[in-house]
Amino acid sequence: MKNTIIAIFALSFMSVSHAAYKLYIPLEQPNGGSLPNGTIQIKPRSPGISAESWRVTDPLYGEWINVGGIYGCSNWGPDPSTQTIGVTFDQTATDCKQDQTTTKQEREQETTTLVYRNIGEPSIESKSVAVHSTRKVTGTKENWQAAEPLYGEWVNNGAVYGCSNWAPAPTSMLKDEPYNQTATDCKQDQSRTKQDREQETTTLEYRNVGLPVPENHTISVNSSRPSNGLASCVYNVDVINNYWYASAISNYLQVVVNGVAIKYQTNYTSTSITVNGVRYKRGALIKDNFYEVCK
Repeated sequence: MKNTIIAIFALSFMSVSHAAYKLYIPLEQPNGGSLPNGTIQIKPRSPGISAESWRVTDPLYGEWINVGGIYGCSNWGPDPSTQTIGVTFDQTATDCKQDQTTTKQEREQETTTLVYRNIGEPSIESKSVAVHSTRKVTGTKENWQAAEPLYGEWVNNGAVYGCSNWAPAPTSMLKDEPYNQTATDCKQDQSRTKQDREQETTTLEYRNVGLPVPENHTISVNSSRPSNGLASCVYNVDVINNYWYASAISNYLQVVVNGVAIKYQTNYTSTSITVNGVRYKRGALIKDNFYEVCK
């Protein structure tokens, strides 16, 4: 009877929910049915597991990784020409590029359990980002200042000239006697080159400014020259400088030139003598066996 009530209740429920269907339930024997008691068992029906619902969701990305080196830098600054020569400094460029890659994993998510699952294999994505770069550079800015000029040696131009105070005078020397005359008021023209220069204050390097220019001046010099005496004969017995003495009484000859006795000999009749390659002659009688000395 209990089973019959449950069956009737189920039939009433089904009739409401599904009017197009009919439910036939065999009766067990106590109620006039043909089936043994206990043959029909009606158990409560468990709720069915609903179907999964997946939707595409945000991909999963890896970290961006640099590929290769930085490139494309062009606006390096400051310029080496603005920095002191030889000094090392940091130069920076702000327009450089860096290639990067990452992995992208497509995913979907179950709407009820919120579980994620991958869609296919990971793919690679690439991009190029703007970066800065720094490098060590040496300055090239030079600072030049005027330096001492570079001079050449003074070189004589032409011969000595302008001499006027030659001494001793030829008329003061015995005739044809060779000697050196000296002048102290002579002049000598000279020239040299002057090269203007400048110096770099850091490296201390020199460089020329323009072409060498000539410089000239005139200096006072002494000069000497060979000469010959012009006095044909000289005599000065009072100071015993120059004389020719010939004595017939003692048959004696003495010749004094410039205060020096250059010849003693007998045979007073000699009228010429040669001393050290110079030929001296007896000149006119002055007095008392004293004669002029001539050359």
